[in-house]
Amino acid sequence: MQPVSVLLFKKNTESCMEMILDYAIPQYRDFKCGEYFFNKAVKSVSISSFGEITAYSETAKHSDYLKRLGFLQERSKEGKTLFRMKLQQ
Repeated sequence: MQPVSVLLFKKNTESCMEMILDYAIPQYRDFKCGEYFFNKAVKSVSISSFGEITAYSETAKHSDYLKRLGFLQERSKEGKTLFRMKLQQ
């Protein structure tokens, strides 16, 4: 068994997690790990109290990746590009 992807979140509020790391080894950068987590696994991990996930992006490639996963683009007050995904309860 080989770890191929790492996701790291921090709690921002009682209902919001911020994704601070989303890394996949080069051989697995085909969206499958992200699509699996955000479309299937997120329903089974211990996040029932969270209503949304946020992520910041500084590059077009990363922004495209977040959009493909279902995040919606917003603008934060700090001027960084903010993305938000509502989680279904």
